[in-house]
Amino acid sequence: MRFEDILDDVGGFSRFQLLVLSILCLPRIVLPLHFLLHNFVSATPPHRCALRSPEDGDGVSVSSDLVALRIPHQDDGSLSSCRVYDPPLTFDLDQGNRTAPCPHGWTYDQSQFSSATATEWDLVCDDKQLNQALATYFFLGVTVGAVLFGRLSDKFGCKSMLLVALITATMLGVTSAFSTSYIMFAVSRALCGVALSGLSIVSVVLSIEWMDVKHRTFAGTVVSLSWSTLGKVTVSEVAERSHSYLDLVKTPQLRKITLCSGLFWFAVSFLYYGISFRISGFGVSIYLTQFIYGAIEVPAKILTFFVLDWIGRRNGQACFLITMGALMGINTAIPLDYTVLTCIAVVAKGLSEAAFTTAFLYTAELFPTVLRQCGIGYTSCLARIGSSLAPMIMLLEDFWLLLPPLIFAGTGIISGSLVFMLPETLNVRLPENIFDVEEGR
Repeated sequence: MRFEDILDDVGGFSRFQLLVLSILCLPRIVLPLHFLLHNFVSATPPHRCALRSPEDGDGVSVSSDLVALRIPHQDDGSLSSCRVYDPPLTFDLDQGNRTAPCPHGWTYDQSQFSSATATEWDLVCDDKQLNQALATYFFLGVTVGAVLFGRLSDKFGCKSMLLVALITATMLGVTSAFSTSYIMFAVSRALCGVALSGLSIVSVVLSIEWMDVKHRTFAGTVVSLSWSTLGKVTVSEVAERSHSYLDLVKTPQLRKITLCSGLFWFAVSFLYYGISFRISGFGVSIYLTQFIYGAIEVPAKILTFFVLDWIGRRNGQACFLITMGALMGINTAIPLDYTVLTCIAVVAKGLSEAAFTTAFLYTAELFPTVLRQCGIGYTSCLARIGSSLAPMIMLLEDFWLLLPPLIFAGTGIISGSLVFMLPETLNVRLPENIFDVEEGR
């Protein structure tokens, strides 16, 4: 008898399941606070070179005429953020206009951010890559946590590892807040990512594995509403655990599922954070942009619940990715005013939420029970590679402003097209072994 048959007999969706979902959603509320913290704690405010020669006083309260003689202007008329005239200009028009990097550090506009990693450790100009790398370090920690906590949960139990993840994340969060150096902050954020990954994984395990087939979509949507960023479903209580990651590519159908699901998981995470980390350039406050991005999440996830039961997992995942990529391409290729740009960006953000919600539910239904842990661990790692690369790709705008959005758009369209190669899993019982996958269940 299948495990789902037993669930149907004893009650696959009762007060017990509702209680479990409610309890597990509570700790997941902290996930978006950490995963999107980079937008604010590592924001780069407007800045210019500090002027600290004896006649400049404190280098901050200087006249506009003196600034004009010391700081060159860029093509758009704004002051340069990274260069000063060397030597300083005078009113002698015959003097040259050689420039040099800032010799005395920087002066920051603190009207919006009183403190950030960029201002604490001067992570601007030649060192701005170090500021963006902080997000990459965090997601590399999440990648490690996806593998580590998956195995530890099997050995020590989900409940124990959930407590470990909660306590560890709390301690490392406090440590990062009081960091006194760049290295200390980077290490504590990376280790915090490991713990938060465990929190995400274990809570999804406990909330999904006791649901019957008819309520999996509901459970996945409810868990996602507490802002699920990583879905992982482990095997039910199976005595034999002798399979390995190599089994994912040994048979034709499973090999296709493994390759395609890995690619669309990479794309989902890559595009999600490519959109989420772009909260400036819309003509409004970044706080308002972040608020709008957050407000679109709940209706997007609720709509996903109905869409997945209407057109299926495969069509839903493909449409979400392709449409998201197309919208990012439109925002890049067509000159539009700020209002239209913002509306398109918000719709793309909603689609990215829908794609994430669909991804972990669809992937859990694709892999058989005996390999589900390996399959979800593999796709989770690729997803975190995507999220780690997103902030690095955004640095390519220094070479060509349109290059990052074109990469994001192409990734969405190509990966969405590949999803059509996968089987549909709507209203289909979970496969229990490799034979079920190869023979179409």
